[in-house]
Amino acid sequence: MNLNEIYCAKLYEKYPLNFKYAYVCFLRYVNENPGKVEFPVFNNIDGFKLKKQAVKDNYFTLGDPVYSISNYTISDIKKVLKKYDLKVSGKKDELIERISKNLSDDEINNEFENSTFVLTSEAEKFLKENKYIIYYYDNSLDEFISLEKYESLFKKSKVTDSIYEVLYRYYTNLANESVNNKQWDHYKISIGHIINISVDNISDLKLLKLHIKYFILEANNWICDDYSDYYNPSFNLEFNKSRNDLIVSLKLELNELQEIFDESWSEVKIPSYTVTKADTFKKLILAFNGGDLNEIH
Repeated sequence: MNLNEIYCAKLYEKYPLNFKYAYVCFLRYVNENPGKVEFPVFNNIDGFKLKKQAVKDNYFTLGDPVYSISNYTISDIKKVLKKYDLKVSGKKDELIERISKNLSDDEINNEFENSTFVLTSEAEKFLKENKYIIYYYDNSLDEFISLEKYESLFKKSKVTDSIYEVLYRYYTNLANESVNNKQWDHYKISIGHIINISVDNISDLKLLKLHIKYFILEANNWICDDYSDYYNPSFNLEFNKSRNDLIVSLKLELNELQEIFDESWSEVKIPSYTVTKADTFKKLILAFNGGDLNEIH
């Protein structure tokens, strides 16, 4: 993704951030579901409140009048057909098609209230400018970074940066800060965030290397600079599955996996290890071969 296409140079400050977040998601919903009459809740904000704002902003216009006919009963549709001396037999879709072919848009609008909203060109522009929020929503980034912090990063970023580059830079800086402050658990968490945002943005080989770094930190279980609970390491089972799937998909031989592990080991920034390099690699192989992670001590 290129921020030339999605970056909003002037944010819509008239909306509180949580409302704006829901508003963007709501407009996308309308754009992808033309003809919807009922609107669900977005980010705990009622869809009808968002609809009211969209009408105020002139972001809604009426869609194809034919859509509106489907909201009526067969009996209602037949009354209109009879009024225009048209055949009234057939299934609902056939009746609608008959009306669309024989009545003008103005006639259809006169007979059936058109409540099928579609976006205006201004709304489509607003949606495009705020597409980075859609990325936040679609990728569940709320689990890793607050929306406030996420938007602040984009206010400071260059428009040529991709969403991934902005987030990668942010979490890499956090990881380096954790190392400088000897906060090893925070360091591991930052590596985990980098893995989550990298899934669709880097090669499987580079992603596996990140996973192995994370596993090394898990196996050593560093909590702070002078303490680690060696006997009770805590493993991320979801990451374990993802790592194993990558090893399978890359069809790595044992010596190739060892080489990637050695490179990852040399790049992990902790002052010392509670588990030797050889034993950590054995744990990795045991986890890959279906060993119970809770039994790896």
